[in-house]
Amino acid sequence: MRIAGGLFLVALLTVPGRAGVDAHVTKGMRGVLNILLCPLEIPATIHRCSTESDPISGVLAGSLEGVGNLSVRLLGGIVDLMTSPLPLDTEPTYDRSFGQTSVRME
Repeated sequence: MRIAGGLFLVALLTVPGRAGVDAHVTKGMRGVLNILLCPLEIPATIHRCSTESDPISGVLAGSLEGVGNLSVRLLGGIVDLMTSPLPLDTEPTYDRSFGQTSVRME
């Protein structure tokens, strides 16, 4: 119940107000959500890898890659949360969708 109350409080803080404050609150909220939702990276990556190849190798490769994606999303969430009150860049540290590879291969 405390977590729900805390998330409700953070959601209330995202109500439009001063532009400078909004960007920092958004960055902090993004960090909290990345920390809370990072475990979803493993099943999302398993699903993606299983659809790209056969199910058995997809589960094995997706599990390993999912743990890596989880780690990167968790670290990005921690960085976003810790740097949100600072007058730095308010761009997201980690902006990939669930299941996408963390390393950009372009």
